[in-house]
Amino acid sequence: VIVHGSIWNEADEKAREVVEHDEGVAYVPPYDDELLWMGHSTMIDELYKQLNGIAPDVIVASVGGGGLLAGILIGLERRGVDWLENTRVIAAETEGTASMHEALKSGKPVKL
Repeated sequence: VIVHGSIWNEADEKAREVVEHDEGVAYVPPYDDELLWMGHSTMIDELYKQLNGIAPDVIVASVGGGGLLAGILIGLERRGVDWLENTRVIAAETEGTASMHEALKSGKPVKL
């Protein structure tokens, strides 16, 4: 384990640098990757089984980079119109690192 930097961006930059110089190492993106979204989406399949196909009223999810939220929405879409239209999704962010809020305000992705 390498601990680097005082903020996440510095640590991510270091991780990408390490991967460039070592073929035996893989970079696993923390949020911006369709494969991760598909993995996160399987939690909706689990909810579907546990709730016997009945759509939940609401799902509350933490949002950082948006990967978990993307997976939830993909999973809801896969379950069909009933789940997608009848389940309210609330995205919660940490005060001071509200990147989704800032992105929605500016109409484009932002880097905090």
